Amino acid sequence: MKAVMDTSVIVSADPPSLGDDDLFVTAVTFAELHAGVLLASNDADRARRLRRLTKLTALYDPLPLDAGVAIAYGRINAEVARRNGPRPAGPMDLLIAATALSNGCRLYTRKVGEFDGLEDVVEVVRV
Repeated sequence: MKAVMDTSVIVSADPPSLGDDDLFVTAVTFAELHAGVLLASNDADRARRLRRLTKLTALYDPLPLDAGVAIAYGRINAEVARRNGPRPAGPMDLLIAATALSNGCRLYTRKVGEFDGLEDVVEVVRV
């Protein structure tokens, strides 16, 4: 099975065992990680975050934010709004979920609550 790891999984200090799934990272996660490097409050954190980002860049070609993801985002955003009213998840989380949906992947996360209301649209798995 194909699976997208969201940013909470990537930055986890205790990486989970994810079995035999084909694992992917999204361009949205890479964007969040780039921002994290630039927003680090000190040089040590910045260096640690940059090392992590450099390793991920070498390991993964990120799934792009393309027209298919845009369509999936509209669907996800509407579904969450219908079920939950104003959505608790931020747009970056929903774009990551949309990337998973558009690419036929399940979504691995440490923050399942961010994806409430998407159970019928994309498989969200707590890790």
